Amino acid sequence: MAEYFEVKTMKKDREGKERGHKIGAMFPWKSGEGFNIVLDSVPLPKMNDNGELECVLMVAKPYDKNKAPF
Repeated sequence: MAEYFEVKTMKKDREGKERGHKIGAMFPWKSGEGFNIVLDSVPLPKMNDNGELECVLMVAKPYDKNKAPF
């Protein structure tokens, strides 16, 4: 299992392509029986066609300090 997952909401960019916007992370419990979800921001209620608020979980890429922006 992945070390942690990124929680993202999807939104369209200026060209209409769907992009993920990171809003938090999900970590598995050490016991393997559950998860903690930590949100850095709360998505505005942009509902899908079924009236549901969607969040996407993606396996986080390993951190590379050589590629850090600062």
